Amino acid sequence: MAYTAIGGYPPQQLSFSRKNKKWRKANVDYGDGYSALNYDLTQMSIRDMNINYDLMDGKLHMDDLKELVNPFDINASFIPDNIQHYPIINSKIEVLKGEESKRLFDYRAIVTNPNAISE
Repeated sequence: MAYTAIGGYPPQQLSFSRKNKKWRKANVDYGDGYSALNYDLTQMSIRDMNINYDLMDGKLHMDDLKELVNPFDINASFIPDNIQHYPIINSKIEVLKGEESKRLFDYRAIVTNPNAISE
């Protein structure tokens, strides 16, 4: 459903009598369509995070690797259907996580405007 209002919402400046059940449903549907769970960029980042977590756990997503292994979708015998996962980076990431967790978090607030303290 395409709306001409700014932002894509159904028209908001209507009298109360014209705000019927259909108008309310259109507002809820629009809001639901642009919520965090249905937003394409959020879905892609959540999908990418899950793929990265699975890589740390030793699970491969062949759908994700298929674009790298076979970018032109060639049907050939030399293209593998299954790939063995060797987690060679996991030990380095675990060391970095340990170093970061042991590091002292020394936070500091700096005021650049001397009038900000009195305000």
